[in-house]
Amino acid sequence: MSGPVYPLAALEIWPSLGSARDVEVGENDEDRVNQLSAKAREGSLSEAETQELDSYLHIGSLLAVMQSKARRLLKNAAVSN
Repeated sequence: MSGPVYPLAALEIWPSLGSARDVEVGENDEDRVNQLSAKAREGSLSEAETQELDSYLHIGSLLAVMQSKARRLLKNAAVSN
């Protein structure tokens, strides 16, 4: 592997850090999270739905960290040039 190794190796799944920074959640996923969140507020989530919502929230958190890392690395690269 050439170049720097980042703590979040998952950044390597995108062709560039710029594209990682610009990733957005799909409309279908957003709709599903909204449905699950509404059911959670009502207190009517099944165990499977609770796990599904937890997975979406976990993925959202990971994506936010990866995007933050990409922005920071791009900013540092711009300053270095």
